[in-house]
Amino acid sequence: MFKNCRAFLESCLNEHQSCAEPLVDGESASICPTRLIDVGSDSIPAHLVKLKSLEQVNRNSKDARFPGYVTLSYCWGSNPDERHLLREESESSFMRELPSLPKTIREAVTVCRRMGVKYLWVDALCIQQGHSSTSSDWKRESARVGSYYANALFTIAATWASASNEGSLPRKASNVYSGWNELSSMILSSALTKRGWTLQELSLSPRILWFKYDAVLWTCSAGIRTYLVRENSLPLFLTFRSDMRSKWSEILEQYTMSSLSFAEDRLPALSGLCKYVNEGGKDTYLAGIWQSSLSDGLAWRRLSERLPEYSSSWPNIPSWSPLSCKEKITFNPVCATGSGCAVCGPGKLWLEDARVILSYEDPHGRIESAVLRVSVSIYDVTVRLHTQSFSLLQFGGDVSLEGRLSLDTSLKTSYTETGRVNAILIGHAVGFQKLFFLLLDAVDEGDTYRRLGIFESRFKTSPQLLEMLKEGRNKQRVKMV
Repeated sequence: MFKNCRAFLESCLNEHQSCAEPLVDGESASICPTRLIDVGSDSIPAHLVKLKSLEQVNRNSKDARFPGYVTLSYCWGSNPDERHLLREESESSFMRELPSLPKTIREAVTVCRRMGVKYLWVDALCIQQGHSSTSSDWKRESARVGSYYANALFTIAATWASASNEGSLPRKASNVYSGWNELSSMILSSALTKRGWTLQELSLSPRILWFKYDAVLWTCSAGIRTYLVRENSLPLFLTFRSDMRSKWSEILEQYTMSSLSFAEDRLPALSGLCKYVNEGGKDTYLAGIWQSSLSDGLAWRRLSERLPEYSSSWPNIPSWSPLSCKEKITFNPVCATGSGCAVCGPGKLWLEDARVILSYEDPHGRIESAVLRVSVSIYDVTVRLHTQSFSLLQFGGDVSLEGRLSLDTSLKTSYTETGRVNAILIGHAVGFQKLFFLLLDAVDEGDTYRRLGIFESRFKTSPQLLEMLKEGRNKQRVKMV
């Protein structure tokens, strides 16, 4: 098995120029893990080391078959054994010899030895564990994790194990595959892909060695082009590496299908991807939305057609963010409300200010709060819910709009009490056949609102409504939290 795996890696290193190229130019391509595991040998125990640069990693591993380091993507499990976790007080002993390890990590050490790689990175052993809200080491390292996976030689994907004590290697004789038909069904049904952090780990990795209970698969960036029959047969996140920016909405849709052990990791688990999407810092990140495509980022809805049965929001994340929703989401294709738009007119959405209060220095990590201040026409409307897929938005008089309402929460609001809410236009579909309104609920006596949901018109817009939009009535400054 490992002979074939080594052959795949050698072939990739020697023949695939695209796999050797860094994901981006700049600082991220040179970030080295703060700590690594020296996997040792039969006579030398595995232990923790600190190296200062990728050049030092390669120099120190020049006698290994493959210079560099490997990363592990795996599930901790619901009740992991904490005796192997790195703590500030245990780091010095870990530098001499690692403690007894859970089976998945122990087998990852074996994989590195058999593959001929000297170094391994595992989060539980290479980041000081403790309360992540107060650990300065966790805050610093969580902002760098994405680069650790992007700069690794390859990533071991412990696909079938739902806990770290289950192991990852196949339990019976197996073959190594480079084909994709087996891969898609294997990945989509695995415990690993249901874990929130996995999306950025596997999307950023240049090469992946997948372990299933009865199979081993090898993939790399060039493999998508070399072996692929139909791109849509691939699990979606394996296509993200090629163009993360244009696929941001798809990334978020995929991400909301996963789960996290800790609610406060909702933003940090995407931080690594954000850095590669916005390499160079030309755009501003707003808790899941890019400022340059604000209308697109706001035009999300719950995938389910059913009314939410509970409060479906994450703590500290603003109601307008797609990452605030605890359910699976999808995005509407929106033409932004531009200045020359014949539909939106002078009442178009205009961002005046965006304020994100960070919990620590990572601009893509945890936040304390976030606020959007926009100038927009805001309408007092009544919503009539007829069926799960058909509603009526009444603007007063004979002006109304038929379409689909998607609510974000079941919390008691002005809508649940009276059917009356506020609405702002955020965009429309090509050809003006659909209009998209955010529904807002006032949270105080001033100009502050939170998002309740989104309304999508489904039929031809009435001339009266188009005229009203063009006039830009009721324009005011709105604060969304």
